[in-house]
Amino acid sequence: MNLNLVDKLTLLALDDDKGTVVANTMMFPYALASAIILELALLNRIEIVDKKVKVIDVASTNEPIVDAHFEKIKASSKERTIKHWVQNFGSKGSQIKNASIEKMVSADILSKVEGKILWVFTTHKYPTQNPEPELDLRKKLEEIIAEDAQANLEELILLNLVVSSELVKEVFGPVNVKETKAKIKELAQHSASAKSMHKAIKTIHDELMMVVMLVATTVVVTS
Repeated sequence: MNLNLVDKLTLLALDDDKGTVVANTMMFPYALASAIILELALLNRIEIVDKKVKVIDVASTNEPIVDAHFEKIKASSKERTIKHWVQNFGSKGSQIKNASIEKMVSADILSKVEGKILWVFTTHKYPTQNPEPELDLRKKLEEIIAEDAQANLEELILLNLVVSSELVKEVFGPVNVKETKAKIKELAQHSASAKSMHKAIKTIHDELMMVVMLVATTVVVTS
């Protein structure tokens, strides 16, 4: 099964045994929103013109999660800023997360476990069923950080989404979190993938990283 940026970020954010999200609850919805936008950029469906998201190819991505949000962009009465779409998508981040989880449950990557709170309220947890996809993903990310393996464009973007979601400790362990964040920042600036990054994607990526921090901070302050 093909896992897009949203799926990979969601998979990394779930505790393998408990089946619950361990990412920062304020940041994670906006990181998922960013993953949607960046996936569209990677697939050459959008670009940035005068700081606004412009559709350049209306074709379906064949990714239901991504397409559902792409339809919102295409249906908009005017071109809107990255900040607008991050806020719009991020405000319903739980829907993005749940759609991604259900996709991976259907693929037997995750299992679905129902529980009760006070014997009344139904809860669901999603522990790992098939660990191979996540193990392969973690192995590659670890090689990039620890062994200076070459990161492709999608991996470079995913690493930055890991930082935005405050998942560095979860993905790479509690040792040298500060150094790992610094390494990811350095890769974003100086790696071969960053240097060869398509200008439109780099613009979206760089702006999104700033917008996610701004939007999430605003939510914290006003909540």
